[in-house]
Amino acid sequence: MKINKPNKNLIDNAEEICIFGTGKNACQTYIECVQNGICVTCFVDRDDSPAVGRELYCKKIISETDFSKSRMKIIIASKYWRDICKRLESKGVEEVYVDEERYSSSIICDDYLIGLEDYEFSRERYYIVCPYGLGDTLYVSAFVKELKKQHGIKNVSLIVKEAHAPIAEMFDAVDEIIRSDKLVEKLNVFSIATETWRLKNYLYGHFKKNIQQISHDEYDEKKYSMLGLYRKFVMNISEDSPLDLITYKNKNGDHSIPMSDASVIIAPYAHTAKLLPVTFWEKLVDVLSDKGYEVYTNIAKNEKAIKGTRELYVTLADIAKCAEIAKCVVSIRSGLCDMLAFTKAKMIVIDTDSGLSDGWRLDVIRNDIICTESYNKSETELLDEVISEV
Repeated sequence: MKINKPNKNLIDNAEEICIFGTGKNACQTYIECVQNGICVTCFVDRDDSPAVGRELYCKKIISETDFSKSRMKIIIASKYWRDICKRLESKGVEEVYVDEERYSSSIICDDYLIGLEDYEFSRERYYIVCPYGLGDTLYVSAFVKELKKQHGIKNVSLIVKEAHAPIAEMFDAVDEIIRSDKLVEKLNVFSIATETWRLKNYLYGHFKKNIQQISHDEYDEKKYSMLGLYRKFVMNISEDSPLDLITYKNKNGDHSIPMSDASVIIAPYAHTAKLLPVTFWEKLVDVLSDKGYEVYTNIAKNEKAIKGTRELYVTLADIAKCAEIAKCVVSIRSGLCDMLAFTKAKMIVIDTDSGLSDGWRLDVIRNDIICTESYNKSETELLDEVISEV
């Protein structure tokens, strides 16, 4: 088969031109044709497509077989152009037009992701990208074991941000961890731009960005808990699928931290949650210190410990071990809380977002987690509530 790039020759010499595809790439190609004075006769789609027989832009959508019997020239407007070319060639089509540069930043063949720019992917592995928060990486990792079991997948590679890699390391079912902020972002853009959420060797490890693809009745946080949403809409596993358990690679933890049951860890920072005033934390620290507790502030790079506390700047695995030893952890609702929910740590979690539904409360994971909220409460009321639970 001869594959050409669309050019002026095609436009001048073709009596009839059609476009393969009915998605947004085909629509964009049609608009470009109209803007350049090119008359498109019809659209073409797979023989088994439900779109065949319908219309797009008042143009009939015909099957591959019907096209193969015509004398029309065809522009393929799809990232699956290699597969389409194979099918058309098997039907006797000898020449097509494809803007390869436009669709070749990602290579998809036989419903496998083969490449993305400079990156290559194997058909023998199953790749899951975790494009957003620490908590998202946690839940995807925790359901990998069930994903493999229910879908017969042998090897799973998790593609994660560098900072989130320690989360994936805590789950034995994850066979390979690819740490690359750059690749995570490229796959995120690729999936959203092309609406590619799942292939034979690839899974977008988050909720679809075009939420209209999920009906209002299905995407109901009263019907599904946080875990139910991950099971059904992200991982495509059964609704009763259990979470996997964390495995500590460093079972001894960081011995340089003198943590004990007379210690309290506070976690006042988060990337995605609304923060509480520093005055709240300072007052909490004063009361806890008066009660004889040693208070630690969990911090990341460029964050400062609350006045009167010691810095706790350790790995995610070590914060998990420290949390289990300490009297309790007081934290605003963040991805860290999701991870600690998989431990035995006593937790007091403060939700600062009034828009967060009950389905996202952490007590759906462990019923001994104390969940409260800061909105509709004065600082004094919240402080009294937290202190009473420590």
